[in-house]
Amino acid sequence: MKKTIVAHTGLLTEMFKFLTISLVIALAFPDLAMAAADLGAVADSVNRNVGKFPDLIAGTSFACGLGMGVMGIIDLKKHADSPQNNPMSKGVGKLAGCAALVALGPLASVTNKTLDQQGNVSFQGGLNY
Repeated sequence: MKKTIVAHTGLLTEMFKFLTISLVIALAFPDLAMAAADLGAVADSVNRNVGKFPDLIAGTSFACGLGMGVMGIIDLKKHADSPQNNPMSKGVGKLAGCAALVALGPLASVTNKTLDQQGNVSFQGGLNY
């Protein structure tokens, strides 16, 4: 009897997560929540409503990358103080994660500039230094 209650509780938790995500999407993208005439109208609605979302992702990844870099430096300092107790791989791994997260925003920007509106590759955007 107890296993069935636990199984139902897990199912209810998953249903609650799904309903919460659906509500957030409906509130964040009200045009998308309304019925559209065709798939093209839904795609246009998503393009209009996304707005500055990629910039938010880039900024968040940059901030997380900086935090991970600080943690990597702290781990390397711990390794320098006590090499037997603190392996270097933790600090190096965190610094590699830092580099990946910090580079995510510029990489997405370059990728976005190389694609035109139809999804074809065009190298007119390039890097702006």
